[in-house]
Formats: sequence, C-alpha cells, structure tokens
Amino acid sequence: MKKTTSRLSSLLLVMTVALGSLFLTTSCSDDGLLKSIPSDVDMAASINFTRLSDELGIEIGESTISGPADMKVEFQSIPSETRNLICGLNGAIDASCVMAFGNFSINAPEESFYLLARVTDSDKLDQLLSKETDLKKQTIDGFDVYPDNNTFILTTDDCLWILPQQPTAEAAVRNVKSVRERAKKESIAKLDYVAKRLSNEKVINMVMNLDPMVDFISNNAYAFLDTQQAMMAAAILPMIKGNWLDLNFDLDDNTFALQASAFSPKTGDTVLPPDGFDMSGIDDDLLEYLPANTMMAYAAGLTGKTVQQLCSGLAVFTAGNPVLAPFMKTLSKLDGTIAIGFGSDAPGSFLTNFNTKGATMFAAMQFTDGGAEEFKSQIVSLLSATGSAKATEAGAMTRIEMGGNSFNLITQGNNLFLTTSPTLEAKSNTFAKDMDGYHAAFELLIPNMGELTSDRCHMQLKAMFTYKEGVSTFSVSFDKLQGSLLSELYKAVQGLNQSVKSKYPQMSEPTHADNDDLLYPVPADSMAVDELLDMIDKD
Repeated sequence: MKKTTSRLSSLLLVMTVALGSLFLTTSCSDDGLLKSIPSDVDMAASINFTRLSDELGIEIGESTISGPADMKVEFQSIPSETRNLICGLNGAIDASCVMAFGNFSINAPEESFYLLARVTDSDKLDQLLSKETDLKKQTIDGFDVYPDNNTFILTTDDCLWILPQQPTAEAAVRNVKSVRERAKKESIAKLDYVAKRLSNEKVINMVMNLDPMVDFISNNAYAFLDTQQAMMAAAILPMIKGNWLDLNFDLDDNTFALQASAFSPKTGDTVLPPDGFDMSGIDDDLLEYLPANTMMAYAAGLTGKTVQQLCSGLAVFTAGNPVLAPFMKTLSKLDGTIAIGFGSDAPGSFLTNFNTKGATMFAAMQFTDGGAEEFKSQIVSLLSATGSAKATEAGAMTRIEMGGNSFNLITQGNNLFLTTSPTLEAKSNTFAKDMDGYHAAFELLIPNMGELTSDRCHMQLKAMFTYKEGVSTFSVSFDKLQGSLLSELYKAVQGLNQSVKSKYPQMSEPTHADNDDLLYPVPADSMAVDELLDMIDKD
C-alpha cells in the first residue's frame, strides 16, 4: 500500500536512517563525501548510524527488524509499512556515514542545509522511493528528483541528497549543483585538521566555524549590551575568531558521552584559555571530606591570577557597596580548589519531593594570605548582624545556628570549610576519585531511578561534566541494569512520563484553541506510528 509522501521526510529520512544497517562498515571516513562538501560551510557533521544501532543491539534484515531479547514485543509491534521502509534502506544507503552540512543563512534558508549519503544500491533505492511511496520521480539536468512537499530527494553519481525548504525541484537541483561547484574549487577534505575530526569513529562528529557567530555578535549584539558587557565581549571575541568548534557524541559500554573543544583549523591544536584565565588541577585531597552520601558535587581549580582577573571585573558592580565590596576583596585571595557537595540518605525523595531529611551539605575554598580566616569572620559578622543567627566559637570551628538549621565553618590553614557535619574527617565517597586530574568537574549520582520512574526502572544513573586543557566532556552512564540498555531507557521514559502526569495532571490535558477545538489531537499511548503520521499528513 502506498503511503503519503510526508512519511518519507518525517519518518524514513530521520528515524529510519538512524537505525542504519549492521552489515556496513563502522568507519565514517568516506573521503568522496567529504570532497562533495565545500570548505566554506559554517558547519558539517558526520553521523554513524550503524555504530549507534550496533551499540543499541538493533539488527536489520531484508524484511525483519529485531532488537534486544527483552524488547521483542516492542519490535514486533512496528507497523509493517514502517518496517518495509526501514528494511528497504538497509541495502540502499550506507548508514555508516551520513553527512549533514550547511551555512547559517537567514536570508536564503533554501540554501542553508543539506543531507548527503552514499547510495550502495541505486536500483533498490529507486524502487523504494518510487514503489513503496507515492513520490513521483522527475529527471532534471541528470538528477533524479523526488519531491516531497517542500523537501526534495535527489540522486546523482551514487550520492543521495536531501534538501528541505526548497521552493521548486529546479531550485533544489540548482542548489546542489552550486554546492558541487564550490566543492570542486576547494572541499572540506582539503582542510586536513577539520576533515580528520569529521572522520573519527564516534557516533556523531560535528565541526562548526566560529567566525560567523563572532561576526553576528560583533555586528548585532552590541546594541543590546551595556558598556561593561560590551567591553567584555570585545575582549573575548577576538580570542575566538579564526577557530572551529569540535563536538562529538559517542555511546560505549552503557555510557553516552558528548565532548566539546575549540581547535585551530591550521594546526589542529586545541585552543586553550588565554593567559589570566587558565585553571589549576583540582586538589583531590580536599574532596576526601565530602559526605559519604554525596549525590551532587562540583569542584574547580582556580589560579590566583584567574581569580584576580574575575574579581577586578566584578568589582565594578560592587564598588561602594559596604557589604559586598569587602567580600569581593577577600574573594580575590582565592587560590586553588573550590568545591561544593550535597548529599542525601534518600536521593529519590529529595529529587521527587524535595525532602531534605537526612541531607548533608559541604563547601570548601582554598585561599592565600590569610583569606580563609578573613572570609569566615566576614560571614559570621554578616549573619550575626541580621539577628537571626547565633555563632558559637570552638577553636578553629564556628557553629552557626539559624532557626532549626545549623552548619559549621572550619578553617584548616588556608582552607575554609562549610559543612553540616560536626567534625572534619575523610569520608568514603567516589567523587574525589572521579574528579582527580581535572580542572573542573561536576557529578550527579542517582543510585536508584525507581522513585523517578514510578518503579518501572531501577538502574543507577551517573551524569558527569569534566573540563581539562580546553576539552569539555559531558557523560551519562547507566549501571545496575535489569535488562538491555535500550529496554531500560524505554521503561525509564515511560516511567518519567507517568510520574510527570501523576504530579502535574494539568500538563497531560489537551491544549484548546480559542474556538475550543483541539489544535492537535492527543494520541493514546497505544496509537500506531502510522495513525499519528496520518494525522500529521492531514494537518
């Protein structure tokens, strides 16, 4: 049965290609595709859908799609038309290397974005596009063109092009020909260090030229910034210009990881912070005092020079303030690691109901030149002056009581600690080990997802952000799985959705237009993908 054309653009060319094929190579380094991309694009990305499907345990045959054993029912429920489209692409397109690229064009959106893939079986692709859908093929200047509303699918020279926002088929062909001409003069493949980052074996690799962003801010944003902000932007933007941003995403061993850094397209070197904004390594000995039940922690290593640069800029806003100005002067003595941690004996209850029973708090700062004692005295004086706090001195420790809450300020040399614990002693926590060697790091640990997912999923989640020598990494890892990662994520999404609906029932109610008609009908959970797409088609 023929399906509507929007299925191909909204389902086939997005979700289907994402599933890919396990029978293709796992390297996204198609030099021919890179040679088809001009060097003057603002961004380019390579996507290895084959590796993604492999990591998720998805297999695609000529007429079947299967996944992990514990998701057999879910995969069997895929509509037959959708399955045919997915399997049809299995041998027609190389899903191990799909390229996306374009320019940030506001005036000409039809020339801004392109998808490019290698065709492995042109006959099978033509049969898929012509017979499994109702797309009507046109031949224009040697291109086979399949129009789908304002999205056009073109094939030529064993390459498939997808162009959204095209006014006509002729315009789509004209734009592809223009891109190919630009690439003949100089392609992104000739930018060795840019091409190298697009060709690694991550799931997604993206590079972006930072110059257009810098130019846009320089030409437009200053009108909306005050004098101080404009001066700061004027100092930072020249440091960014001439560099590219590198983003890559990967999935490996139940861990999703997103990494970002700026690099020079001429040398390939990672761009480091300018002098005066550099960071030092985190003092992991300081983190040994984090509570044993810590579920959130942040730490950063600051050099005295960096702190003085920041404080001198902030001093403009605090000058003349009798309360903040002294604090800013003392904060300029920070030199080393700053850290903060929060713990809970019942993390699920805290995250779902903000229950602070059994909660612990920890903060630490490293000073120089007697800054620790000085800052502690300033905090005590400020709180005492409010009349709502009582301070009790006990040697190097000062206990602060505020209503029914209390915490302790403890100095240890040039280190200042703020903690709810009555003593300062090393605890058994994982954060000190995880943050060792980084310049900045943040970590969130949820030992059990049960309370967040209506008891549908009980895996452990750990999210971590790290920064070191110009490279930032954000990762989410899952442990204590009771099934495959894909099935656990599926149950987690279902559970989170159910939890939101039970806590905020108004969010699940349909939105009404002024005439009291539904803007978009809300599908039932059991609604097939085809029915949902039929509604989109009619809309």
